[in-house]
Amino acid sequence: MQRSSESGNAIFFILIAIALFAALSATLMLGSRSSVTMLSDEEAEALAYAAQEYTNTVNAAVKRLKLRGCEDSEISYETPLGNNANPNAPANERCHIFRLNGGQVKFQGPDVGPSGKRVFITSTSHDGNLGGLTGADAICNARASAAGLSGAYLAWMSDSTSSPDTRFTKFTGDYILVDNTVIANNWTDLTDGDIDSAINVTETGASLNNSVWTATSTDGTLEHPSFHCSNWTNNTGSTRAMMGIGSASSASWTNDSRERCFELASLYCFEQ
Repeated sequence: MQRSSESGNAIFFILIAIALFAALSATLMLGSRSSVTMLSDEEAEALAYAAQEYTNTVNAAVKRLKLRGCEDSEISYETPLGNNANPNAPANERCHIFRLNGGQVKFQGPDVGPSGKRVFITSTSHDGNLGGLTGADAICNARASAAGLSGAYLAWMSDSTSSPDTRFTKFTGDYILVDNTVIANNWTDLTDGDIDSAINVTETGASLNNSVWTATSTDGTLEHPSFHCSNWTNNTGSTRAMMGIGSASSASWTNDSRERCFELASLYCFEQ
């Protein structure tokens, strides 16, 4: 197992080195709009040396973290934009190579963030007693963290005082599943009555067609003043709330049927 981990780490370092080499090469090769300056042997050698030095720096940080008690399985190479995250890494980032609390290495190389705000259906199911919207949001963020997703998430749910329309950041770009499928081009598109693709992908990227607690209409407002499981604190048979269907892209994605609060359902989680 350790040999496999070391092999994976080596590949990661090599990719960083190649990326660094390519980036610096491009900088030196582009002289102006009308001229191109090719790398000399000395410049190429300097680039290769810089890449090797950076790899050595990362390796040294790994050794320091291990001496501090980080296991191989806890070492995280998560980039500033959240790529290459390790869900087994401690939450305080003491085993993160590119964090101040960890290896304190400055990240170099490509670091492309998601093209939009991520959305997923939780792989876990819950009854209507969620501890309020705060508890629902906590579930979303716990699932995202467990899957190595960066960012802050809110549940697509309403209660008697707030709703996605009042508490969400109304993003002007794409809303995307974790597999990069676009479900809406912006907030207006998200709340116009239907979505472009069903929200049937969990935080881990697995497919799931499940019922979902929402109490929310397609426009992001509270569906009914009485149907929200007593502000998501009640799972008795006398209370109800609106559910959506994870397999739907029509209005039923959020507004399908009112069900009793002892039922189990997933949540929709939206990155803010």
